[in-house]
Amino acid sequence: VNSSTKDSATPRTMPPKRASSKETQAEKHYREAIDEVAEEYVCPITAELPIDPVTAEDGRCYERCAIEEWFTRQPQVKSPVTNEPMGKRLFPAVQV
Repeated sequence: VNSSTKDSATPRTMPPKRASSKETQAEKHYREAIDEVAEEYVCPITAELPIDPVTAEDGRCYERCAIEEWFTRQPQVKSPVTNEPMGKRLFPAVQV
């Protein structure tokens, strides 16, 4: 009973605003779009955006030091993503 009396006596400080709710939805959509694009470039080994990005022969983007370490740990080099054999050549990831 106290909480309902208290709630009804407390003035509402956050009235709905259509403009701000549209901005919030737009911001949310913008954030989701950026997350989707960023996800494409996240290194599958470190799960982070690479600082020194390279594209490996499997076509994926990696952090250079992470994929180089991956190569040293594999007796036969395989893609960390597909587990398919691949070469050790790395190319600058100019798209990132």
